[in-house]
Amino acid sequence: DQRIQRLAHSNFNLWIKMATQVSYPVDDETRAWLNARISWIVDQFGLDYICRMPTATLDQALFAGFDPGREETLQLVIDRLCGKLRIDPSTVEYEISDEIYTDNDGGGALGTYQFYEGMNRITVSRKYLADPHVLLATLVHELGHVLLIGQGRISGDEYDHEPLTD
Repeated sequence: DQRIQRLAHSNFNLWIKMATQVSYPVDDETRAWLNARISWIVDQFGLDYICRMPTATLDQALFAGFDPGREETLQLVIDRLCGKLRIDPSTVEYEISDEIYTDNDGGGALGTYQFYEGMNRITVSRKYLADPHVLLATLVHELGHVLLIGQGRISGDEYDHEPLTD
């Protein structure tokens, strides 16, 4: 296990070295924010967690048994994603809504997150249940709120909590 940790750490150091030498199509302010938040994420979660995190992909195993016409089967996908993210699925409730959410800037949200009475509550728009790409992106984003807000790493009042969650 120590060998894996050393390898993960060396690979992460190599990634950081490469990342700082690459020219990104972002301005200096954005680059500074990215570097600061990546460091913060490493401090919060640790290299082992980050390096062992599997990529959530649209595979048959993730969506096995899911039927957009049977809303209760969404729990299967949420439970599997919670397993990948190391989130206790018993701390996550979901709701499917007919509403399309908008923010103050007129942009839309495909889902929402609330921490309410000790539970993480995510809401997903019914409109996107049949689109696995959008559904996966929305669920992973909302579960990112669980990792950050629900587990007490941020309050959710930070000016950058949405891009941090992304």
